[in-house]
Amino acid sequence: MATAEKLGNIATNIVLEKVAQDKLKAAYEARCQDQKPEEEAQHEANEEAEGGGDGLIDISHWREKRMQQIKEARNKQDLYRQQGHGKYEEIVEEEFLPAVTKSKLAICHFFSPTFDRCKVMDKHLTELALLHLETRFMKINAEKAPFFSQKLHIRCLPSVVLFKDGIAVHTIVGFTELGGVDDFRRAKLERLLLKYKVVERCLGDNISDESDDESDNN
Repeated sequence: MATAEKLGNIATNIVLEKVAQDKLKAAYEARCQDQKPEEEAQHEANEEAEGGGDGLIDISHWREKRMQQIKEARNKQDLYRQQGHGKYEEIVEEEFLPAVTKSKLAICHFFSPTFDRCKVMDKHLTELALLHLETRFMKINAEKAPFFSQKLHIRCLPSVVLFKDGIAVHTIVGFTELGGVDDFRRAKLERLLLKYKVVERCLGDNISDESDDESDNN
């Protein structure tokens, strides 16, 4: 009997110990489950913080890059102005060759001071010179520049010669390509210059296009 009772006590102790271990295990697992969301939240917070840091670095890098672009653009504008860009001016024959070869993009109007259509062209080119700093705009009296008038086959006025890298790529003779009328819009001339890539597209060009299209539809 004593032996049986002793064995029973041992079995009971084993069961109790197993129950205690199970409870400890359950408590441990519950604690781990409670900690997991906190750990995940902390991990996400760390990732956001790291992401925020990258964002700050990216913004700083973008600002630095943008400032460099602005600086380069200003330097280019200064160079253009030194080359006579940003205005529409009259030159003489001796100045013609250096003027059209010094600038990558150049436009020269062969004109006569007594022709009304040349005055119309002057008006539009004066406005475009202010809009397109990348291109040099100029005019030359055809009668006082016989050598280049002959070389460029200038036979009708106004004639606007378009240059790229010092080479004549096209000549706008009279107003034929501009609708054949004296009251053509500046946008027509601007689009023609864009066609031969002697000016670059700009914001003002879109506005001009819209007003010009409305006029054509009417």
